[in-house]
Amino acid sequence: MIEGESKIVVDQTLEKTDSCEADFEKFRSILPTDNPRYAVFDIHYTTSDGRPQDKIVFVFWSPDNAGIKPKMLAASSKDAIRQSLQGIAKEFQANDMDDLNITEVKAKCQQV
Repeated sequence: MIEGESKIVVDQTLEKTDSCEADFEKFRSILPTDNPRYAVFDIHYTTSDGRPQDKIVFVFWSPDNAGIKPKMLAASSKDAIRQSLQGIAKEFQANDMDDLNITEVKAKCQQV
């Protein structure tokens, strides 16, 4: 998250379990409804030919209920933060919980 107007800090971390779906639901549950966040999540899925696969995804959470100033500040910093991270395979932007559906995220991860 952005603390103040210029400092990027880790707001929360989650312990990884054996269930990607449960981890993703926990991730969704801790997102604030009124402030933007940046997140990195390890998605595990099975490819169309049956191979287990995983990808690191970057999520930019900018809820519709957030104020204009925090949303603009977060959006203007997103690219710099994203580019500083190594190993990111996919990037997603979400504005409400419907945008963070694990089935859709997995489907997008399978796209080349």
